[in-house]
Amino acid sequence: MTNSTESAKTDKTEDMNDLMNEAEKALETSSVEPETKPQDISTIPELSQEEADEAAELMESFLENFERPQEFQVGEKVTGTVVSIDTQYVFLDIGAKSEASISKEVLLEAEGELPAIGDKLEAYVLSNQSGIELGKQFSGHDNALELLEEAYHSRVPVEGSVKSHNKGGFEVMVSGKRAFCPISQIEYRYCENPEQHVGQTYSFRIIEFKENGRNVVVSRKALLQEEMEEKAAKLKEQIVPDSEWAGTVRTLKDYGAFIEIGAGVEGLLHISEISHHRVQDPADVLSVGQQVRVKILKINEDNGRISLSMKALEMNPWDSAVTEFNEGDVVKGKIVRLQPFGAFAEIAPGVDGLIHISQLSHKRVNHPKEVVNVGDEVDCKIVNIDLDKRRIGLSLKELDSEGLPAAVEGELQQGQIVEGIVDKVETFGIFMRLPNDKRGLLPNKEIDAPSKADLSRKFPAESRVKVMIQRIERDGRIRLSIKAMESHKEKQEYKEYVKSNKKKNEDTPVFGTLGDLLSKMKK
Repeated sequence: MTNSTESAKTDKTEDMNDLMNEAEKALETSSVEPETKPQDISTIPELSQEEADEAAELMESFLENFERPQEFQVGEKVTGTVVSIDTQYVFLDIGAKSEASISKEVLLEAEGELPAIGDKLEAYVLSNQSGIELGKQFSGHDNALELLEEAYHSRVPVEGSVKSHNKGGFEVMVSGKRAFCPISQIEYRYCENPEQHVGQTYSFRIIEFKENGRNVVVSRKALLQEEMEEKAAKLKEQIVPDSEWAGTVRTLKDYGAFIEIGAGVEGLLHISEISHHRVQDPADVLSVGQQVRVKILKINEDNGRISLSMKALEMNPWDSAVTEFNEGDVVKGKIVRLQPFGAFAEIAPGVDGLIHISQLSHKRVNHPKEVVNVGDEVDCKIVNIDLDKRRIGLSLKELDSEGLPAAVEGELQQGQIVEGIVDKVETFGIFMRLPNDKRGLLPNKEIDAPSKADLSRKFPAESRVKVMIQRIERDGRIRLSIKAMESHKEKQEYKEYVKSNKKKNEDTPVFGTLGDLLSKMKK
């Protein structure tokens, strides 16, 4: 009983295998869509209804997982994996029903060496009749005209030899036929030396095929551009902020330079990112074709623009400024920029200091251009350093005595009368420059002038006025007075008068009273 059951199962399995084989053969020859096949299986008379249903389920499952071989068109670019190599051909799996082949001779000529099993190769479909034939490009053939036309429509590269150069381009021989390559299509960029291409053999793409082959125009640039685009796509995956790249200067502009970092991928090196040194014109530092090293600063996700920097790879000069400069040092600087509030002077490459407008001169300055101009070289004193904020304060007036009142011995003292220079007239009083590089305020009520008088007319800027130091505050502020000075002057004059009167009386005989005179006479 058991033997008969196993025999029945074996027969059933063999029947099912035969059925599957017949179904596969039917799929290859029949034009009926696969989805209709399971309906025909149930009509096979040798099977019971239960067996037919089971077979239909198996066939349906088979068809769900069945993938039709991909069809490839002539001229299509494919990528395949090397699966075997014989004496003449290399065979590749490109996802077709059968393996594709490419001549070993073609590969050796194009690649210089043969691939190994498992390597990936790119090639073009030259023919899909009785197997898929691959190649790197179309070459000479007996019916060359037909092949050239086919290469034109399929966009498959052709091999051509550059024979001569004329004003507009090059004469190129392709499969024994004459073709023309415009000079703009021989290189990826502008062709500077056309003669170097004469005698060379290149791959071209046919971009025009007219008059039955009498007018054929080819382009090498089209293939180079495609190759560059493929490389650029791979390169862009590696380009990330903060990465460093070797690049070539391609274009110079007033605002910077465009640097190619590979495969036609360019980024902008802004003029402010060329160097820590001040750069007025990129052409002063860079030249087209120069090799440089740059750092990726930023990549704009919206438009793909790449921002580059050279100075980010240089040592920041502020790092050395920590030890090089000290407050009180006298340094040489070059005026590089003027602003309404002051002038910037470069005191070391990449290190600018600010000369505030109040530090330009002892005289009143309305705009820095009254004292300095861009390009001037000046001696200046470092008055403050803030390395955290990278700021250095400079002064010219501390090295210049012009415009200062004559210095006095020692420090200014309360009650001292000095000569001051009118610096600025305000509604509440007058600011004055004093000896020893000091500054004081002469309030209105300390001025001997009528109320509501126009002080700017009586005390014009830069005029010299004698004042008394009325008070010196703890914070260094100085209060001045003309009234106190006049009062002091009057007192001094009175004292002098009294003193001179007393001396005069001592020198002149005094007769005394009448009693004194009579007394002397009695004696």
